[in-house]
Amino acid sequence: MDKFPKDIKELYVNDGKTYAIPKDVDTIALWYNKTMFDEAGIAYPDENWTWDDYYDAAVKLTKPDGSQYGTAMNPSNNQDGWYNIVYSMGGKIISDDMKSSGMDDPNTLKAMEFVDKLRKDAMPDATVMSETGTDVLLQSGKIAMLPQGSWMVAPFKENEYLVANCDVAVLPKDATTGKRVSLYNGLGWAANAGTKNPEAAWKLIEWFSTKENQEKQAKLGVTMAAYEGVSDVWKNNTDKFNLQAYLTMLNDSDIVIRPHSRATVVWENQNTTNLVEAWSNKVSMEEACKKAASDMNELLSQE
Repeated sequence: MDKFPKDIKELYVNDGKTYAIPKDVDTIALWYNKTMFDEAGIAYPDENWTWDDYYDAAVKLTKPDGSQYGTAMNPSNNQDGWYNIVYSMGGKIISDDMKSSGMDDPNTLKAMEFVDKLRKDAMPDATVMSETGTDVLLQSGKIAMLPQGSWMVAPFKENEYLVANCDVAVLPKDATTGKRVSLYNGLGWAANAGTKNPEAAWKLIEWFSTKENQEKQAKLGVTMAAYEGVSDVWKNNTDKFNLQAYLTMLNDSDIVIRPHSRATVVWENQNTTNLVEAWSNKVSMEEACKKAASDMNELLSQE
């Protein structure tokens, strides 16, 4: 177990007991359409980009006739979207002790106001993003940039349009904090507590978790491995994109474990519900975030 990331291991520990063995790890990087950048005369994203640069490029890449937008992001695109901006700008989603919301933290509000400005100036209509999906918008040539998780590389490398037009860069950093942040997370191998064959189940999990099989998973391009030191081979599963960007986000950025508590999905879904109101222009982003904080605190108190 000492070969797996501490944060990922702790996701599957409760009351001192381990309930799963880490299977993989994921990070977020920036997909961009080279063809659109070339047509607009804009230099490709690189390690010097800030979120301000991202905004400026997104606005320039947005066409007045609605045929092309700079970027896209739904309220539900948390880990692969606005969470990264929040933590980059010094905000937080949940307190370190997992007992209170960070949705009303001043830096979180600042980050979400930035997201709101980006939404209004360089994204498709909220209904279009919600019904179509941001990944589909990228694959169909409707948007120029999209933060996206490493788990999407497998399907993306089979998409002819993306292969012909797109590549991957590291996420921007915040100009004030200097932080380049990627959320990261990981799945785990576990067995049903009521299995009739606990010994066989454990042997299978143990086999899946060996260095050899974790490395095989990475080589095949399934996902980056949780086992320390074997994910480097993952970037070579295709030469179609710069997958080093994902490893750079893992090894050389301020990585943040996906915000969680005992009942993450409950308050995460409620946050999404509240933010939809802002995305739909029914309330201000500040109002939506403060309502999210209040609801989240109530839900956390019940855990």
